[in-house]
Amino acid sequence: MHHIPFKINIRTSVQVAELIVHLTKPTWRFMNSEIREIWNSRYNTGTYIYGTRPNDFLRRSVKMIPPGEILCLGEGEGRNAVYLARKGYPVTAVDISDIGLAKVKRLAQESNVKIETVWSDLFDYQITPGKWSGIISIFCHVPADLRIDLHRRVTKGLAPGGIFILESYTPEQLKFKTGGPPTQDLLVTLKDLEKELSGLTILHGVERERIVSEGNLHTGMAAVVQIIAKKPATKKTKAKKTTKPKTTAKKTTKKK
Repeated sequence: MHHIPFKINIRTSVQVAELIVHLTKPTWRFMNSEIREIWNSRYNTGTYIYGTRPNDFLRRSVKMIPPGEILCLGEGEGRNAVYLARKGYPVTAVDISDIGLAKVKRLAQESNVKIETVWSDLFDYQITPGKWSGIISIFCHVPADLRIDLHRRVTKGLAPGGIFILESYTPEQLKFKTGGPPTQDLLVTLKDLEKELSGLTILHGVERERIVSEGNLHTGMAAVVQIIAKKPATKKTKAKKTTKPKTTAKKTTKKK
């Protein structure tokens, strides 16, 4: 794989997190190119740093997603998008890293599936309202103000009956140090998610500890939060009953 020379040299997760967590919405847009280069630098390797197997929680939950289009947020190198495409879903993968998306396309080609890729940061990406049968967010850690706004768009973006699947690290993950952002501001709790996804019905919501084994960067016991949420079906309005005008029957007398 061709290696691109970068103007910045941010190597550690701590440095990445410290840069991202202090960004407000205006400064995120201003720093967009630098954020992209951070992730490009991380993905710019011949291997898949988070592996090619799908996330375990997604694999166990996929049966909940109805037929239709699926949107994968912060998809990275494509392992989850390719898995969903192999299940027969039309999949769109969004990520800020063009190198990551190139690996998505390569993995899709190797798996004989097609995936639509969108190069965009999540602040600017417009989720089409009412379109998606499923929206997926796997270890997609962003600043709180972006996350709140993103989940508002997710709620609007789901079609009636659509499913949102999320797995993220919680603040308890800091004691394990087996992956994810090393700063609490980029982590999320079940309580946060229940508030942010109030427009959806939570079918499964839990904080738990489990072994995560995904490539070289997610390895070992971890503290995670898992969500399966459903967009309520559109209520059908009952048709008003129309009353037929009463007709009075005319009495007929038979002639003898």
